[in-house]
Amino acid sequence: MIDAFVFDIDGTLADTFPLIVRAFNEFAVKYLGEPWTIEELVAQFGPPESEIIGNRVEPELREEAIEYYYRAYEDMHDGTSLFDGISEVILDLEKRGKKLSIFTGKGRRSTDITLGKLEIENRFAPVVTGDDVTNGKPHPEGLFKVMDDIGIPAGRVAMVGDHGGDIISGHKAGVYTIAALWHGYDNDALMRAEPHVAFEQPRDLLEWVRNEIPEKITW
Repeated sequence: MIDAFVFDIDGTLADTFPLIVRAFNEFAVKYLGEPWTIEELVAQFGPPESEIIGNRVEPELREEAIEYYYRAYEDMHDGTSLFDGISEVILDLEKRGKKLSIFTGKGRRSTDITLGKLEIENRFAPVVTGDDVTNGKPHPEGLFKVMDDIGIPAGRVAMVGDHGGDIISGHKAGVYTIAALWHGYDNDALMRAEPHVAFEQPRDLLEWVRNEIPEKITW
């Protein structure tokens, strides 16, 4: 029985990837003189945004550059929405009494912006961000923090994410792993992480929840 679901945010709950790329490149053009390619940007993912930016500018520009990024991120956020079907997944799990939490590599500030803009800031607890851990994904520290908070053992917890790091952190924590293929940025890498189950669309996850979660899952 899975009693708790831990979700990633970017690419799992909402298609925020284009927004993140634009905001980072607003910073890169202003402070570094040219934009990053997608590959260059993705290669830096892992630590919170403040750390990524802070490592690329002179110390005296660090606070200014970080603030510039977050203002751009928030200003560009209008129009971003949950993936089609995610609202139904959240509602269905809530009705079944499942615990919903978040473990994201995003920093606390960008997480609060995103959850607020999506109007789901009160639907998940705890919300563990990249600022709350010493070791980011694929390290399982964030998942251990979630499980300590909710008091549910690993064998009854599922991690839902769109990146190999989500799945690897789930394996290391001993939880059930669910691959969100609907983002589609690098599904080959996602599947190489060997999730326990993978779904093409949120509606497929919803169907699985409705048909299989009430029964014992052997894994």
